[in-house]
Amino acid sequence: MEIKANSSESRQSPDTQDRTRRFQWRAFVSVATMLSFLGMSVTGIALFVTPPGRIAHWTGWTLSGLTKDQWVALHIWFSLVFLVAAAFHLYLNWKPLISYFRNRARRTFALRWEWVLSLVICALVLVGTLGEVIPFSNVLALNERIKHSWDRPAQRAPVPHAELMTL
Repeated sequence: MEIKANSSESRQSPDTQDRTRRFQWRAFVSVATMLSFLGMSVTGIALFVTPPGRIAHWTGWTLSGLTKDQWVALHIWFSLVFLVAAAFHLYLNWKPLISYFRNRARRTFALRWEWVLSLVICALVLVGTLGEVIPFSNVLALNERIKHSWDRPAQRAPVPHAELMTL
């Protein structure tokens, strides 16, 4: 989707070229993918350390001025932007992506070691997490310890969802 400058544009001044240059979809999608991934990462780390909802709501918990619900909302939206940007990234780069899989010498469909290793790592994460295998279970146990470290008996709500009750 990149547009090349024609000969009349190449004779224009740099300022005029900048104003007449076509929108660069690949650059836009690449930056959107990167920034949304960064947003997902930051919000994911924040959500890793948030207390359970009952504690966060009862105590008015915030991190960097944002409530747990705001962190969740940001995480959801950054994830949606990432998914849409990633889909467009695949669309715009489909031919290069397929060429990674093709063996040019034989013109057959072949998997490269990098792709196989990536697939194996993702499969191990899936199986290890669902099977509660160490070290995956240790990370999840750490997450639970951090979440429940916010719970203080003196700050407990008298009944579940007491923060929603009216006086």
